[in-house]
This record gives sequence, C-alpha cells and structure tokens, in this order.
Amino acid sequence: MLSFFSQQPACVVAMEAYGGAHVRGREAGKPGHEMRLIPSAHVKPFVTHQKGGMADAEAICEAARPTMRFVPVKSAETQGPAMVLRIRGTSDPAARTGDQRPALGIWAGSVRSCHRVLPTLRD
Repeated sequence: MLSFFSQQPACVVAMEAYGGAHVRGREAGKPGHEMRLIPSAHVKPFVTHQKGGMADAEAICEAARPTMRFVPVKSAETQGPAMVLRIRGTSDPAARTGDQRPALGIWAGSVRSCHRVLPTLRD
C-alpha cells in the first residue's frame, strides 16, 4: 500500500475508521496525503445496496464531504497507551469471573490494529 501511495500526487485519502486504520493512515499520510478517517456510523447511511467492497468504497466517497466529522489519525505515541488501558481493563482479577473469550478478543484486536498476526486458539 505504501508503494502505491508514494507514487501518487498528494491528495485526500478517505477510509472508514477501524482498528487498523490509524496505522494505515499514518503510513499513507507519509508521502504528503491528507488522511480522513470516517466513523463507521457516518458511512453506513451512504451504503445504497448490498454490503461489499464496491458499495463500501462508494459510500466512503460520498461520506468524505468537507462538512463530515472526521476522526483524527492517532500517532503511535497516542495509540499505544490507549491500547494498554483497554487491555489493562480486561486483566482485572475482579473481572475474571467467567468466560475469558471477550478479553482475548480485545487482546487480539489490539494486536491486529498494529497489523500483527496472532495464531488462532482452538478450544
């Protein structure tokens, strides 16, 4: 992805905000592009037909208006402590009363948002 964006002239790049969007936004913004992350809730009203890559791309283009509220791209220094706080909240011994799968999901999601891959766990 970085090689593609480095070959393009500076422009506005809009994408839906998700766990890994901040990492991708930082990478795509390095060559001088203006990054606009749009919350999923703001993109959804613009999806006109079946869910899919093309429909999502069309909805993001429609939602990327200058009047839309955008999510600022978090720096690594900002994103790291936020993940630590989220993970720390799941490792509270008082909260370990039942199923640990939700906590594992938060851990895995935090790692995936940094574009690292975890092996799958089998029951």
